Amino acid sequence: MANSVSRTHAKVRGLVITAMLAAVSIVLAVTPLGFINIGFGLGVSATLMHIPVIVAALSQGMGSGMGVGLVFGAYSCYSAFTTPTPANAVFQNPLVSILPRLLIGPAAYFSCRLMMRLFPQRKKLAWGVGAAAGSLANTVFVVLAMLIVQPSIFIGEGESALVALKAIGVLIATNGVAECVIAVILVMALMGALSRVKK
Repeated sequence: MANSVSRTHAKVRGLVITAMLAAVSIVLAVTPLGFINIGFGLGVSATLMHIPVIVAALSQGMGSGMGVGLVFGAYSCYSAFTTPTPANAVFQNPLVSILPRLLIGPAAYFSCRLMMRLFPQRKKLAWGVGAAAGSLANTVFVVLAMLIVQPSIFIGEGESALVALKAIGVLIATNGVAECVIAVILVMALMGALSRVKK
């Protein structure tokens, strides 16, 4: 009986945390809190909206991460329709706005699990690697989806594929790397706080 109550409590707690992280993801999306200016005057910003997805995957499991990722992606798609701009029009396609966000959770979860198996005593290292994998998955899969759905974003008429590769490289080297570093720092701090609360 006690075990049954404990399992039910754990499930309810997991659902509550997942719902809270999904809500945080939406708050980050609709407010300036979701972006950090890293451009040093060049107008480059790093997004924080994938952070709740990664935390959900690492703390509650892959399913929770995919659930929060679905909320993140669905809102991204919704926003592209309700406030359309030339820059976000491609996100009206679910292959760009939703599918890559569903893959953040699995990337973070399995990377963390692998590190935990390789280094059982290095939990913080596993969190950091999971955060990095989730963040890079968001960047890489979104860019690949954009390239497939609307190649003209990266390749102008008459230009070679090398131009697209350079554009993608610059995007990953600026936003991608910055978002990865920020994700590792924030996720490790948040996971540490959550682990202390569990105790």
